[in-house]
Amino acid sequence: MEQHPTYLSDTYHYHASTSVCGVGTDDRGQWIALEDNLFHPQGGGQPSDCGWVNDKAVSFSRHQDGLVVLHVDTDHVFSVGERVDVSVDAELRKRHAALHTAGHMINWVLGEMGWIAKSGHHFPGESRVEFLAAQGALPVDDELKQKVEQRIQELILSGKDVKTWDEAGVRYCLIEGFDAMQCAGTHIDKTARLVEFQIKSLKLKKGVLRVSYDVNHQ
Repeated sequence: MEQHPTYLSDTYHYHASTSVCGVGTDDRGQWIALEDNLFHPQGGGQPSDCGWVNDKAVSFSRHQDGLVVLHVDTDHVFSVGERVDVSVDAELRKRHAALHTAGHMINWVLGEMGWIAKSGHHFPGESRVEFLAAQGALPVDDELKQKVEQRIQELILSGKDVKTWDEAGVRYCLIEGFDAMQCAGTHIDKTARLVEFQIKSLKLKKGVLRVSYDVNHQ
């Protein structure tokens, strides 16, 4: 059976009835792969989704040999072709998507101010984007923090569309008004879904600017 990454096509798709398309074991125990997979695996700066398979908790999801595999907290031994009911933790999914999209917004806003993103980490409680200075980059001070927060709030209030799509096997994310960028994470569909955005800190160390932030999904 072929696996379909449903989580890539619709962030707000939380429930499905599907079939097991792969099984195996590793150092965590039994794993399964689902034909219609709702679970985002850990990677790309985003943590894995959590949820349930037949009301049993999914503790972790990850990539393996081209599949997204799940570890389910149960003694039940799954078999290929078995039908299961699956649900993703909707509140956690929305939180991850909000953090990831906000990370992209910080990327573009700091880019307007002369800073070039080098990495992102979108885990709850520790979200951050790191930057290198380009020529003419604005200095790191309280005024920069205020400018970034103000620009992000403008983008949130304007309700910009956020779109994702696959092109020739590469997935892209586009926030209205900015350039598309490659990304395999989950995202909100409009910036207006973001609430309680804040820049927690800006720290410059050895030429790297670390912007720590937080945000929630309404």
